[in-house]
Amino acid sequence: MNDDPDNRDVRPTGSSEPLDVNAVTRTTPRPPSPPLPPSMRQPEDFGDYRFIERLGKGAFGEVFKVWSSSTCRYEAMKVLHYEGSPESERLEAFQREAQRMANVPGAQVAHVYHVDVLPDGRPYFTMEYLNGGRIDHFCNRHRKTIEDRILAVASICDAVHKLHELNLVHCDIKPGNIVVTEDSGTAIPKLVDFGLASALAFKQSPTRTACGTLPYM
Repeated sequence: MNDDPDNRDVRPTGSSEPLDVNAVTRTTPRPPSPPLPPSMRQPEDFGDYRFIERLGKGAFGEVFKVWSSSTCRYEAMKVLHYEGSPESERLEAFQREAQRMANVPGAQVAHVYHVDVLPDGRPYFTMEYLNGGRIDHFCNRHRKTIEDRILAVASICDAVHKLHELNLVHCDIKPGNIVVTEDSGTAIPKLVDFGLASALAFKQSPTRTACGTLPYM
């Protein structure tokens, strides 16, 4: 039996004549996949920024590694995508994320540099590019000791404490949101992705929706 859909037996049903290979028809090629909507495409280079690669995708946007010619450094750019909820709601949450990251003092949170809008209308903000990867992968790759790992977690606890002093809760602390940067041989873990961060409420509403990543809640 010929299971190849692109090579079909075109002989009439019940025919005993040998198959003429020249009579084998080819199926129509599948049409190309439709283009991605603008909100899911990698942005094109613009202004001082040259896009290098996609780093990841979060609750509210995608993060890209970019080269800034004005500062002569690599930066991370987070671009809002609109799928999943109303534009205005996501835009407000995106803007809050940038503001909250920028307002947390100390070295344990990625620094925000600039907030603006892409030529295609999508909001974005640029922040410090962290070159060491997520903390669990970094520790495993460099065979960090238990003591080193405890010190790294303690450093992030300092960042969480500063958040709480600002009446903020991150809501999604997990290895994927703790990224390491290496500076002159020193590894510094930093907290990123404040997309789910919320104001601290001491009187929780019974209808308040829980948010975060389930295995880490």
